[in-house]
Amino acid sequence: MELREYVRGALPQGASLRRDRGDALYITDAPRLGWTGPLSGFSVEICGPLARLSPLAGTMERCGYAPDRLALELSGMKGASQEALELFTECLKCAEAPDRGAYARCDRKLRQAAAKALRAGGGEGLYYCALALAEAARRLSDAERAAGCRTGHNDRRNRGAN
Repeated sequence: MELREYVRGALPQGASLRRDRGDALYITDAPRLGWTGPLSGFSVEICGPLARLSPLAGTMERCGYAPDRLALELSGMKGASQEALELFTECLKCAEAPDRGAYARCDRKLRQAAAKALRAGGGEGLYYCALALAEAARRLSDAERAAGCRTGHNDRRNRGAN
C-alpha cells in the first residue's frame, strides 16, 4: 500500500491531504474535523487547524519499493538517523510528484551522504532513501515516456548533434 493511501485511510472523511512544502511529508486539515492523531509510523505536529505529518524510522523500514543498483550497493546502510529521515522525506516527495530537478537534488544529496558514510562510517537509513529515489526514477521515466519525451535528450543542445 502506498503511504498516501495509508495516511488518507487514517484521516477522517472530508479531510484534505497534500504534500508539505516544508520539512514534513504531508499536511492535512484533519484537526478542523477533530482529529489530532496519533498516526502509526508518523510524527504528528498540530499547527492550529492543520497537522504536519513526518515519517518515523518504522516507516522507512516498511518502504516496499523495488531496489535499483544504488539501493543494492547501500543495502548495508539500514537503520535510521535524523539526517536520513529528512532525506527520506525528500525522496518520498519526489516519488509522489516526479520532477527532474527535485530528482537531481535528491540524487546528489544521497550520493554525497553515501560517500561521507563510506569514508567516516554511519549511513544509517540511506538504503531506504535509495529505495524511495529508485521509485522516483521509475515514475519520472514513466511520466516522460507517457509525455513522449526522451529522457535526457529532449533539449536543443542534443538535437541534430551528429
